[in-house]
Amino acid sequence: MARRYLTSAQWRDLIAQQAAGHESVVEFCQRLGLTQKSFYRRRAALRQTDSAKGMMVVAPPVARPASGPMVVSWHGVELTLPASASPTWIAQLMRELADAPMA
Repeated sequence: MARRYLTSAQWRDLIAQQAAGHESVVEFCQRLGLTQKSFYRRRAALRQTDSAKGMMVVAPPVARPASGPMVVSWHGVELTLPASASPTWIAQLMRELADAPMA
């Protein structure tokens, strides 16, 4: 049997046709002269590519118990902040401190 080279777009169309139809993967591949191994491998690769496009792994924020004030130390200066201080605000404060001239 001659080898057929299909583009990603062609594989995507074939996979969509199989999913929309009533044939099993085995029947679909036999009818079109494709190997099941190639079909499954291409389908997995396209799914992985599709899920990776524009996606980012995001974890939910970790709740930390309010355990009294936080102490931030920077070049010998200590700041006491309430435990309820926003992490975004603290990050901005640290950036500002990093950019501040040293006395």
